[in-house]
Amino acid sequence: MDRSGANGGFQHSVRETTSRLRAGVQRKNELIELLAAPLAACSLLPPALQRCNTRPYPFSCSAAWHRWVPALLSVLLEHVVPHWYQPLKDEGQADILNQYFCPVDVNSEMAPVFSSNAYILLSVPSIDDFGATMLSNLLMAHPLHKLFTSSIEYQRSGISDIEWEALVQAYISISTRVANSNLYVRADFAGYVSSALRFPPLIILRKGDPPGVSPVLHFLRKLVQTGGFPLVRDDMRVSFFPCCLPIMRKRFSTDSDGNYSVVWSKLVSSLPVTLSQPILTSLISNLPLEPQVLAAHGKVRSRVKGLAKLVESIFGSIRAESDDLWIPLEAVFLGRSWDERIARVLVCWVSNALDTGEIVEHNIINLLHKTLTVWASTPHMQNLLVSRHRYITCILFLCLSYLPKSSKHLEELATSPSFLSSVSKYIGNLDPIIRRLGMALAEYLAELSGRTLQFGDWDGDKDGRDWIRQLRVLVRSPDVLAQHHNDEMNVGDQLDELNPRDLIPVERKDASHIIFKAADSDDESVVGYGSSPSSSRPPSPTPSELDEIENDPTLRVGGGLSKQRIVRPVYLVTLGELLRPSKAQEEDQFQKLQMALTHGEELIRRKKDYGTELEENAANLTLAFVGLQDNYDMSKFEEYREKGLTALVACCPRIAAPCIIEQFFHNQYSTTQRFAMLTALALGARELAGLTAAPYIPSKLFPSKMLPSSLHERYMMEGSSRETTLALLADSISQMALQRGKEDAEQKVPQIIREKQLRLKSDASRLVRETGSHEQLGSGFKDVAAEFFIMPFVSRFWQYLRDEQARESRSYQGSGQRYRYRGAGTGMILDALVLRQILNTLAVLLHAARHSIAFLSLLSPETLELAVSIGTRPASLTSPLGSIASQDEADGDGDQGETHASVVAAALELTLVILDASKDLDGGRVLALERTSLLLAVREWAGDIFRLLETRGSVDLGSNSSTLNRARRAAAGVTLGVQEVMEKWGRSVSWLM
Repeated sequence: MDRSGANGGFQHSVRETTSRLRAGVQRKNELIELLAAPLAACSLLPPALQRCNTRPYPFSCSAAWHRWVPALLSVLLEHVVPHWYQPLKDEGQADILNQYFCPVDVNSEMAPVFSSNAYILLSVPSIDDFGATMLSNLLMAHPLHKLFTSSIEYQRSGISDIEWEALVQAYISISTRVANSNLYVRADFAGYVSSALRFPPLIILRKGDPPGVSPVLHFLRKLVQTGGFPLVRDDMRVSFFPCCLPIMRKRFSTDSDGNYSVVWSKLVSSLPVTLSQPILTSLISNLPLEPQVLAAHGKVRSRVKGLAKLVESIFGSIRAESDDLWIPLEAVFLGRSWDERIARVLVCWVSNALDTGEIVEHNIINLLHKTLTVWASTPHMQNLLVSRHRYITCILFLCLSYLPKSSKHLEELATSPSFLSSVSKYIGNLDPIIRRLGMALAEYLAELSGRTLQFGDWDGDKDGRDWIRQLRVLVRSPDVLAQHHNDEMNVGDQLDELNPRDLIPVERKDASHIIFKAADSDDESVVGYGSSPSSSRPPSPTPSELDEIENDPTLRVGGGLSKQRIVRPVYLVTLGELLRPSKAQEEDQFQKLQMALTHGEELIRRKKDYGTELEENAANLTLAFVGLQDNYDMSKFEEYREKGLTALVACCPRIAAPCIIEQFFHNQYSTTQRFAMLTALALGARELAGLTAAPYIPSKLFPSKMLPSSLHERYMMEGSSRETTLALLADSISQMALQRGKEDAEQKVPQIIREKQLRLKSDASRLVRETGSHEQLGSGFKDVAAEFFIMPFVSRFWQYLRDEQARESRSYQGSGQRYRYRGAGTGMILDALVLRQILNTLAVLLHAARHSIAFLSLLSPETLELAVSIGTRPASLTSPLGSIASQDEADGDGDQGETHASVVAAALELTLVILDASKDLDGGRVLALERTSLLLAVREWAGDIFRLLETRGSVDLGSNSSTLNRARRAAAGVTLGVQEVMEKWGRSVSWLM
């Protein structure tokens, strides 16, 4: 077949693979087959994964493939990685997916193509865990200089300018992206920056030729723009010269033909002044200087000369006064403050005598005049920093020392009126140190020009005299004429180019997992022989299948490996199918349900910010979780179902919460299912509000009387209903409200009277105290509380109560006692057990929604009316829930009395939560002024119950004591809360007082 036909067939295969991946893959084996074929066609499939290529492409990779790499990687990131990466990683088979983004253990010309596109596609503002992991592997396996040289080694035309600019932009932005993502990444990103910054010297070294200059030039521009050349030295920050100077010094020392220096000089000269100036500043800031500032012995002078040679190798020699280097030189060396060591390097570089030993006099004269202009300026004279004066004076001394005594410029300068005028100003300076610097410069110039000028009084160490004596010793001989020492270039000898392939992390749990290593003939691990596609015999078991057989011996019989295995769901549609009952065998149905419950919560939370998949499937999943029945006595069944429903409410509240509320009032659900719905609403709301999800239930048993921890947790969860969570939450919230009321009352009522009247417990619940102040609550729930949680619940409850009481009233008249319709009973909503949970749920929701914009005007009065109605009137004509049972009733039917009391206590706790929030937000103004009749009804109701319970305080209440104590505590808190509100707004409602 001709080349065009092969290209067409290859493109068709790639299109088909991309379409199938975009449509979604349901089976793991099918996915691995689809992933293996393109890798094999590009010679990127490692030997250890060749057995996965069961359906190879009929054609190999061609030049047309380069256009399809970005599209294929984008499809993988959008449609495969979010669903399949975690399941593949858990089973140790994610290496075949990683190979697309970080090819290793292969020798293919397509490796740099895939790596370059992976850099660009993964360097997005929001990096996830997969992106951070792949980037860390890429940085070690395919650094920038490897990608650049690989494209040339494989005889490609090279990376185009557009591709290179995009790659450099992505490469430089990696550290910032990862830092902003708040992810823990295994790679050392400071080491990555060091590797990235070494790119220019390594590329120039390899090519040693101007063709490599253009990519490096673009890289340097980006580094300057992104802060790769800081203007001050910062050891805590990774920058260009600290990383590259050791390598560059070593290459300069071995660059016999000077080609390396020429390329660097061309690079810098090609940059505009705005970019070359920060590069020069950063270089000077990071020079390895000697600790002795004005040391004059030969070794220090030789090192100063070596540093000047390093600057000259990078920036080139200064040829004439019109040289463009004078602009950044003047701005960097004279516009900033350095110490005397930099002055020595500067003058040594400007002399242009590093190679020949012949000082270029006009360069020194030009620097001398520019420095004298600064020295004689009024702002400099008025500068009080001694270090700045010493630096400028040192440059002048050094420039004068580099000039021969026969130079006519010395005579002209000594007789210059401007210089003499400046000396007189320095002599009149009030600072003795600055004054002596001007006097010392005048004496030295007079000495060089053959004149006599002696100010005297140079003995001692005060007022900078010792520094001037050291400077005079230094200028006796120029540093540029020092002898060369062999030790000044040994700083970077130990640093050489790293081989990134030696740094590739290989982290695998055991030998059965797929690893990226070359095949070893001595490997004794159990791996079956691969079958050819045309073979009729079944393929040998893979290591993962052997592990499954070892973990589940039932796979050896009843179909063995050919048995349909329940795979972990990666799509929400698949999760819904596993949750719904089917006609499958009972064993398979149990495995499906177990798989769905085990991984359901994790999958739902992972899909929270991924497109619209969760919104499209939230309603179906909610119905599936709500309708589940524990037909198989599954361990932690209720816990898994509760977590799944809570995840749906927290991740998709606008769909899941209304769906749960609507289903709650249908008649086909049991009490356990209704408790699961209420618990999910409460915990999901608290998660959205940023509160603690569930309370801590401490064990009251002594450790010696407990079962082992695993069995104890199992039987405690099985023996306690899900109502415990809501009851503890509501009790904790009400106790916190009482505690705040108690603290407020301490300022008004003496302590003894207060404790006698209220008998409140002083300890607030640890659960709610952990959440801190209410001002720290999250903002997620307050936006959806009224529209999707509380008001739908209240409205639907009133509708259900109206319908049920209508049925009871119709059957009550004209029917015998035996055949009357009753709206209460096991599994019914108006049963006292369920009513108590409804009130507890509303208390939790109201506490989390106190910062909602509709709380004061809508939520609090509507919910308060519901609480008062349930607490004062019977929800069912045959169930007197509206009052605390009398003593005779309590003695006759203790359980029923306690049940009724628990409903009233829950209603009072809900009222207490509403009053506490109202007082905290507006001091109860809305309730007192706009809903006065409702507030007075609350006061009357709570007061009657409190007085009734107080009169029975000395009676032994038996099993009812705990519930009645809760009711007494809540009634006292409500009574005081209403009284506080009425006292504050009493004048406005005085006609009702």
